[in-house]
Amino acid sequence: MKLPKKTIGVLDLNIDNLYLLNSLRETFKNDDIYYINDTSVENVDEINKDELNEIIANNLNYLLSKNIEVLLVVSDSIVEFCNELFSELQIPVFNIIDETVNFVNEAYEYKNVGFLSTNSMIEANIYQKNIRYNHLYTMNGDELIKVIRTNLVKTSESFQETKNVIAPVYKKDLDIIVPSICNYLMVKTEIHEYLKDVEIINVIELLVNCVKNTLYKDQELPQKGKGITYLCSNQTIEEKTVNRILKDKFKLINTNETTK
Repeated sequence: MKLPKKTIGVLDLNIDNLYLLNSLRETFKNDDIYYINDTSVENVDEINKDELNEIIANNLNYLLSKNIEVLLVVSDSIVEFCNELFSELQIPVFNIIDETVNFVNEAYEYKNVGFLSTNSMIEANIYQKNIRYNHLYTMNGDELIKVIRTNLVKTSESFQETKNVIAPVYKKDLDIIVPSICNYLMVKTEIHEYLKDVEIINVIELLVNCVKNTLYKDQELPQKGKGITYLCSNQTIEEKTVNRILKDKFKLINTNETTK
């Protein structure tokens, strides 16, 4: 029996979690995915929090208008500043912070943890105060994200910047690395060049499993389908930039144009 098409919503800031869409598309072949962000927000520390909430509320309403059945909030900054927006939704909502923290505490309680994140999230202390660890070492990945955005993965630049980022943990007895951004998984090869035996938590797999257990509990996933990935933003997203990250076809939607 052919299963009906389902609709998945993904809420982000900028494109630093775009890599997640590859796994979603590969797993949910028959389903539509609506991914929305605001590429104008480069640094949440430089934007008024009321303004940020307004931006996220508008993007959330756009996703809800597409009748999404589950929502992934993949930006830790959205979780930090706008989490109240999701408290009364009638659909399941999963966010990257809670899923990561819960998994680490269940599978790696009181291990030596390397936390790979942006400086703003390191200073927010959200992960650190909720993860139960033996020792926790922070790694500022701001410059590494810039390398990933410019598609310099698996280049001399990415290896050098990765080396710079992991310098604080290079000679530590580290068990796992916890990335707070999905796109950090694009430099797994570079990390393992210097830290060969360290496990990197696959935050993408955690989020994909949340969707799978919600939409397809006790059901077989369709192995074929014609699901569409929609990339939505009120700013122009350069197609060539997205093509560097996404493996499959997608449709770009300017939400400003669709609401005029």
